[in-house]
Amino acid sequence: MSETTPNDHGPAPVQLTPEVTEPVFIPADQVKPEDIGTLSIEYRDGQPVIVVSGGTAIPAELTVLDAADHAVAAYSAGPVRSARKDGLYYVNFVTNHNLHGTP
Repeated sequence: MSETTPNDHGPAPVQLTPEVTEPVFIPADQVKPEDIGTLSIEYRDGQPVIVVSGGTAIPAELTVLDAADHAVAAYSAGPVRSARKDGLYYVNFVTNHNLHGTP
C-alpha cells in the first residue's frame, strides 16, 4: 500500500516543519484533531496558494469538489518545488482537460 493511499480513516495527514524538505506521512488515526491545521485558499500576487494556520499536520491529499459535490480533481502533498517557468496553468474541471494543452 502506497504512503498516499487513503486508509479506512481517510488520507494520512502530513506533518511539515521548517527543517523537513520531504513530507513525513502519518496515518490519520495517529493524529490528534487539535494537531490538524486549518486550510484556506488565497491568491497572492495572482497565484493560488493553500495557507495552513494552527496545527502541525495537513492532509496528504485534498479532493476538489464542484458545486454538485462531484470530485473533479485531487492534490497531493509533496516536497516544495519552484513555480513553473512557463506560467500558471488551470484545469478545466468540466471536461478534465487542460485549457492550454498538456503542460
